[in-house]
Amino acid sequence: MLKVKLTTLLILFVTLSYSQVVLPALFSDNMVLQQNSLVSVWGKDRPLQVITVTGSWSTSITTQTDKNGKWQVKIKTPEAGGPYELTIKGSNEIVLQNILIGEVWLCSGQSNMEMPLKGFKDQPVNGSEEAIANAANAKIRL
Repeated sequence: MLKVKLTTLLILFVTLSYSQVVLPALFSDNMVLQQNSLVSVWGKDRPLQVITVTGSWSTSITTQTDKNGKWQVKIKTPEAGGPYELTIKGSNEIVLQNILIGEVWLCSGQSNMEMPLKGFKDQPVNGSEEAIANAANAKIRL
């Protein structure tokens, strides 16, 4: 019984010692955040770890993870602009780069919103990714 308890403690210690800040895939380089808003940022780290989220637009906020290692903050965004960086510091540091602040549009619907990127038969469209890559405005994101 003592061996089981010691083994369990050892596994727990090793797991916690390798914990680090983890963000959902939603947060990445080249993302766009809504301007003039309180934007939620969240993730995981080791339990009771202090987390600091800093936007290079002069905003910083600190929180602490809960007993399960989860954390969430709301960070104020400025007027449209960029590129900016967002730094998340806890057990380790993650720097998200080339972030733009602007208008974020989410489109959804049913069949009335459906169109393949290549267009319909006899109704081709320029591919969105190609159009963005060749655009004169480097601040367009999809």
